[in-house]
Amino acid sequence: MPSPPREEAELTPGGGRRSSPVPVTPGTVLEGKYRIEREIGRGGMGVVYEATHLMLARKVAVKLLSAGLVDRPDMANRMIREARTVSTLGHPNIVAVTDLSLHNGSPFIVMELLSGVSLEAELAQRGTMSLVDAVAIIDSVLDALDAVHLRGIVHRDIKAANVMLVRDAKGRRVVKVLDFGIAKITQGDELGTKTSFVLGTPLGMAPEQALGEEVDARADLHAVGSLLYAMLVGEAPYAAANAQAVVARMLEGRFKPATTRVRSLPGALDAVIARALARDRNDRWPDAASMRDALRACLPGAKPRPRPAAAAKPPQTPVPELEALPPRGVSRFAPTPVERLDLGTLLDRPPVRVAVAPVRLSKPWVSSVVLAVLAIAAGLGAWRWYVAHQDASPSVPPSAAESTLDTGRDRILLMVSTSPKDATVFVDDVRIEANPVELPRSESFVRVRVEAGGYVTRVMEVQPLRSRQVEIALERVKR
Repeated sequence: MPSPPREEAELTPGGGRRSSPVPVTPGTVLEGKYRIEREIGRGGMGVVYEATHLMLARKVAVKLLSAGLVDRPDMANRMIREARTVSTLGHPNIVAVTDLSLHNGSPFIVMELLSGVSLEAELAQRGTMSLVDAVAIIDSVLDALDAVHLRGIVHRDIKAANVMLVRDAKGRRVVKVLDFGIAKITQGDELGTKTSFVLGTPLGMAPEQALGEEVDARADLHAVGSLLYAMLVGEAPYAAANAQAVVARMLEGRFKPATTRVRSLPGALDAVIARALARDRNDRWPDAASMRDALRACLPGAKPRPRPAAAAKPPQTPVPELEALPPRGVSRFAPTPVERLDLGTLLDRPPVRVAVAPVRLSKPWVSSVVLAVLAIAAGLGAWRWYVAHQDASPSVPPSAAESTLDTGRDRILLMVSTSPKDATVFVDDVRIEANPVELPRSESFVRVRVEAGGYVTRVMEVQPLRSRQVEIALERVKR
């Protein structure tokens, strides 16, 4: 096992030799500042106590290593790393760490004292939750994970016991994610990647985590999918008699859709959970924010995904905002969210009448030249306006697309060509297996998303007014 970083070793007096552990009981004062009041929680690695900060007369929570682990330097270093990791986050849905110190050579963490119940206790009392309540809680969990993932941190133990439901000063419910003790820092994480045992809770583990393989943020999303399923159905998707059976069922990747267990749930929810629990991490949600947005859309009365809205028109002609250049390989004449016009709409517009004041010139030939220049300028202006607003396919002329992909008056075919060719295509967050895909003819825009491992995800909005082909080229992720 590699030696711990120098700054962690300095927290251990005597060059790394710890004193004999002294039991912590109510009344014990740690480092002359924190008086232990009572035990309020216990887990596999540590014990959490309610304590009083003597100088500030303020209640806090103190976490110490369990008695059987105080002589293990690796566990001590893991607790030190947990404190340092969480103290840098500063997120409203993550428990705040306020201090880190030593007691008899063993580290302890000081955190905000939360007044509430764990999600585990809430589920034990209620059994299941409504869709609205479950989504509200998972929404906050995903928001917290989105923040930690952006910092290169993987929690690795998302479960009901590590989610607290508390009230803030105004009485509003707040969700807090706890226990980053086995979190993995994906950049420079030696301690977390060279262990000889599997870390995590079997019911929430991703397949790669259960096999002891490298994990990334998508392992946390797998755990969130499992937690959401349990909140709605009453048991985990891979629930079994023992841990080995749980892992075996998980590696098979088969579970009953939530809607077959609870008939009142919307069908769209199955797709959200199935993607979170995908056996292959590349088939899961790419990030916490994407899963959160898809989950919100499953709520009753959820509005369609917001489209860019046109600003209220002032009395004068508005000046359009500058648009960013499109990614390489995509036509700059693809439909833009500023204004979308169909060719039929364009042709139905009344002609533009331009009043030209009479020009008096002394020489007839000068009049002819001026009129010719004006005619050319007017023609170029009309052509530029037409090209800027035409909803044209970037690779196939409309006539060719309609002749090769026509499927009737009420339906159209959308052919999506991708680069790389094995990229995954989603239309309105639904993965398409056959290409082209048949869609109802509509003036409403559909959202086409293309993903591939090692590439930046691309999104394009397409108006299914006629059969067409679009090409979407992905750029490689810069390393």
